[in-house]
Amino acid sequence: MFNTKSQKGVSIYLAFMIMTILLTIGLGTNYLLVSEIKIMRNMNNSVIAFYAAETGIEKTLYLDNIVIPEGGSRGLCNICNIATEWDTCTIWGDDCDLISCSNCTCRFTDVINGKEHSVEIQVTDTSTIIKSVGTYRATRRAIQVTR
Repeated sequence: MFNTKSQKGVSIYLAFMIMTILLTIGLGTNYLLVSEIKIMRNMNNSVIAFYAAETGIEKTLYLDNIVIPEGGSRGLCNICNIATEWDTCTIWGDDCDLISCSNCTCRFTDVINGKEHSVEIQVTDTSTIIKSVGTYRATRRAIQVTR
């Protein structure tokens, strides 16, 4: 006959091991799902921040073509003259010519419905570099255009 005294508690041990394995699988799956949800939420913020940066580029190109001073050829250096509602707008440069807008650097920041874009424009005689950083809910995306 079998010795039943040595077999006591085996089923409790097996049940405990199976429950531990199932709990580990469940917690691992939960961790993966929560991580994926955070990534998906951040993707939405990333797209909005990217479009905020693009808005800064488009606004700069628009102002460069529209707000041209009399006798000048570019409108970039007039951005600060019309930017009374914007948070910050500065123009600097040792040889900055505000009429031709050459050798100047201009920086402005604008916030629209919680979406912010900070734009820095560097103008030389041969090129213009526009850097725009869009920010939305602590997510930042940047675009740089050279022309």
